[in-house]
Amino acid sequence: MLRIKGLAKRYQTGDLALKGIDFDLPDGQVMALIGPSGAGKSTVIRCINRLVEPTAGTVTLNHTVITGLGRGELRRARRRMGMIFQEYALVGRLTVIRTFPKEELLQAMPPWQGGGDMILTVGIQASTWNSLPWKFEAGTPNMSGAVGLGAAIDYVTMLGRERIAAHEQALLAHATELLAQVPGLRFIGTAAHKAGVISFVLEGIHPHDIGTILDREGVAIRTGHHCAMPVMDWFGVPATARASFGCYSTEADIAALLAGIERVREVFA
Repeated sequence: MLRIKGLAKRYQTGDLALKGIDFDLPDGQVMALIGPSGAGKSTVIRCINRLVEPTAGTVTLNHTVITGLGRGELRRARRRMGMIFQEYALVGRLTVIRTFPKEELLQAMPPWQGGGDMILTVGIQASTWNSLPWKFEAGTPNMSGAVGLGAAIDYVTMLGRERIAAHEQALLAHATELLAQVPGLRFIGTAAHKAGVISFVLEGIHPHDIGTILDREGVAIRTGHHCAMPVMDWFGVPATARASFGCYSTEADIAALLAGIERVREVFA
């Protein structure tokens, strides 16, 4: 179970990231919490993982209040949680989603797909399932995807997560400064300590039109709800355009983005 009560976070800069969040997930129900979200960050996840300390409120996980726990106690309280990550978030391919579920949960779950290697015996009246992990690995395994995931992890490890984060934050600051000078451009989401993404709208221009024209100019961005439709409702916009920065991005990419946005403004002038 997960229970969040009155969770609030205000940074030293005065920015209010969370304002009294309440949430209750009873035992037996399943929900995925993502972070960072397509909008740029997840302060709730950061509070649960104790990357930041909440200003007020409590988080209860598996009937244990984890707010204020030490690292060792926190790890013990999270033993019944699972974790999932996708390879493309590690500059890898699109073919692997890695899961870290708990063994007792997998033992209780039925197979999600039938095929070779996930059975021990097959009969007309009944079948028996293989042991873990083969119970959930029907058919030919995605061997090339696993090799690609290993290469992606090695690459990120070689670069260093701290160096990647610093590089992305430097590009974020540079791009934010330049985009702020574009007439009619409004940032959607200006929270402190956010990930290296910028969501924005241009006055009178739908984000899908922005994305289409930028694509023709050789600039790739995302447009739409970014898995954050309630945020779109909150800001009163149908969608946003979003530029994302990674370890491979450069200031030249930001210059190309600015030139492309100027082209968008010319088309809709």
